[in-house]
Amino acid sequence: MRRKAIASIAMLVIWELWNERNARVFRNISTMPLIIFYKIKNEARNWALAGDKHMSSIMPGE
Repeated sequence: MRRKAIASIAMLVIWELWNERNARVFRNISTMPLIIFYKIKNEARNWALAGDKHMSSIMPGE
């Protein structure tokens, strides 16, 4: 179960970094790293609330 949770987090981080890369390259918009971290954390919470059991196992209080 822990391995799948880590895989979910990795997929989420890669997705958010890819979106940030696209924003920088194609729209000339950059976001501070702390904001990107909060986006990742918020999206992880959304995944847990949507029923991702692996994400729920590592998100305390969700």
